Formats: sequence, structure tokens, C-alpha cells
Amino acid sequence: MVYLDELESSLVEKANELELALYRFLEGDKYDFSFSEDNAVMKLCHSSYVSLQKSASKDIAVVRESKAIAGIHYTNNDAQLLAMAIQDLSGERSNVVKYLSCHGVKYQYIFERVLDLKFDSLLGSIDDSIDVLSRKMILDHEIEESDLCKAISSITSLIELFIYKKAFSNRYIDIEDRVMDKIKTDVETSFRKEAWIVTNRIFTVVLIFLITILFYYAWSFLVRVLDYILSNWDALEPMTWILGVLSTGFFLFIGKKLKHFGLYFLHSMKKSMGRLIGFSHDILD
Repeated sequence: MVYLDELESSLVEKANELELALYRFLEGDKYDFSFSEDNAVMKLCHSSYVSLQKSASKDIAVVRESKAIAGIHYTNNDAQLLAMAIQDLSGERSNVVKYLSCHGVKYQYIFERVLDLKFDSLLGSIDDSIDVLSRKMILDHEIEESDLCKAISSITSLIELFIYKKAFSNRYIDIEDRVMDKIKTDVETSFRKEAWIVTNRIFTVVLIFLITILFYYAWSFLVRVLDYILSNWDALEPMTWILGVLSTGFFLFIGKKLKHFGLYFLHSMKKSMGRLIGFSHDILD
């Protein structure tokens, strides 16, 4: 990036105030410049790129009604036209489409990015390697390292430098972000799978243990009851049917409680697993 820094310094020295203001604006910064109140175009550009304020309707009208001077008009100057579109996109849309159709795709990338709009197709031509980078970013295609190597020697303006920086970021920084997102997803999926297996095993062990304890005490109780009944059969024979019904109800009641316990246990484990997954996200971040 040292070369890019040196190239930026060189291009900044050669750029005029409007080009520099647009470049700083694209980078989220500001470059203030002076202008004559009689210069409606520069006044409007200052509002769009520096003060970030809405221009008065009369100022927009003055610029729109202005005539070309020595062949130069806001409709054939990228920085001036973009500033007008920022102020009144609906009124300048036809001028924007006409301008982009006659220039390289690089300008479409800049206009779409600033105006937050998307054209139905590529309007401009592919004239150089910077246009190739712009085309790929517009179409959301992957930037290759070879694309960057070819384009670096084509940078002749601050706008082209900005596009190159964005392409460089897409190639390296965004790839790193996508790799980290994939790692997070894989870790979370693996963690959920392993946690669910462990949860099921714990639940099975706990359930078997509880059933064993339950049946141990139930059997001990049943043996004592049967021993008592057999010892007093003549008197207790009519009670055996009632005891059978009660025993069935008892076991059904216990089974229902075990089911509720199992569901509560699983719910608690899922909540705990969710907290652990959140903790794993914090670690990865």
C-alpha cells in the first residue's frame, strides 16, 4: 500500500479543488474549498460534497439553465453532474443515463455508489482495467489478483484510485470476512451437533437412573404389600382389585411426571446450549 499512498500524494497535487472535494467525499471525508457566490455550479458542488446541505431550488434552477462555456457544461462533467444528481436525482436522471452511456463503466460504479441506485444494465464501455474492476464490483463478481495487477498501472485520476482501493478491499478484506463467517458457521453447527449428542446421553443416563430408583422403591413397596395381603388373604381378598387399580394409577402418575421432567430437562439444556453458542461467538469475534 506504500505505492498507493505515494500515488495518492502525486494525484492530489495535480487535482483541482472540485476533483479533490469529490475524492474526499467518496472516502467519507471533506475537503473545503472557496468559491465565488456568483459561481452557481461551484456553490452547488460545495453543498453536495462539503457542507452536505440541500441547495435552494433557485440555485439548482440557475445551474440547470446555465449554458456551456468553451464546451464545458455540468452535464458533461462527472463531478458537477454528480453534485446536481445528489441535489435533484429525479430531475437529472436522464442526464445521468446519457452521460454514463458515453463514458467508461467506472463512472457508473461511482454514480451508483453515491446515489444509492442500481441501473438495469451496464451503461458505459469497458475502456481500461479500471473499468474491468468497476464492472466486476457492479455485477458482484469476484475480483481476481490478476485484475488488480493489471489495473494498478492504469490509475490516472483520484476517482480511479478510489475504485482501485475498493476493488483491493473486496479482494482481500472482504474475503477474510467471508472466511471468518464460514468458520463461525461451521463452529456453531459442529457445536450444536456435539452439544445435542451430549444432551441426549445425559438425559438418557439421568432417566435410567431415576427409573431404576423408582422401580426399586416401587418393588420393595409392592413386595411388602403382597406379603401383608398373603398373610391376611381371607380378610383382604376384596381389597386386591382396588389395590390393582390404585397401583395402575400410581404408575401412570409417575410416568407422566417423568415425561414432564424429561421435557423440562431438554428445554433447560437447549437454553444452556444457546448461551454456550453465544459465548463461542464472543470468543470468535
